[in-house]
Amino acid sequence: MAAALAICVAVALPSAAVADTRLLPFTAAAQISEQLDFNVDASCLPASPGTESTALGRISGAGLGSTGIGAFTLASVDCVRAANPFFQPPYSFSSQVFRLTTSSGDQIVASYSGSAVLDPSTMLLVLDGSFQFTSGTGRFKKVRGSGRLVGAEDISGFPAARGFVTLTGVIAR
Repeated sequence: MAAALAICVAVALPSAAVADTRLLPFTAAAQISEQLDFNVDASCLPASPGTESTALGRISGAGLGSTGIGAFTLASVDCVRAANPFFQPPYSFSSQVFRLTTSSGDQIVASYSGSAVLDPSTMLLVLDGSFQFTSGTGRFKKVRGSGRLVGAEDISGFPAARGFVTLTGVIAR
């Protein structure tokens, strides 16, 4: 009888652990502002100066809605690269720091990368990439998950831009 009980307990523990870390749908949309800075640091230097150009993008934003985290703000610094010396689209981008802060003060840290191309019909920069949650605080201390990043930015005020991004994927706390 004791052996049967021990087997039951051994089976129940992993199943409870899985239930606590299951991946749930995640969506977060935000309005963003970005300021490009051409005084880049060593982590964002052109790989081939003269044939490639780079800028640091400093991004801030406010959530427009989400599933999985509630109200949030976001802050990010990324490296934006152009495969030409004149910093013209298309671009590739990758995060250096990306934080989502919930209304309770908990944070989710993530990384992202992707590409941005100019849509000639709208003159908007169309963003397409992926993201990965890397760490967090509070109730998101053990966060994990990933997904797709899409968005659009109006770059008519270059080097400032305004737009929207949406993160769609999965999350587990």
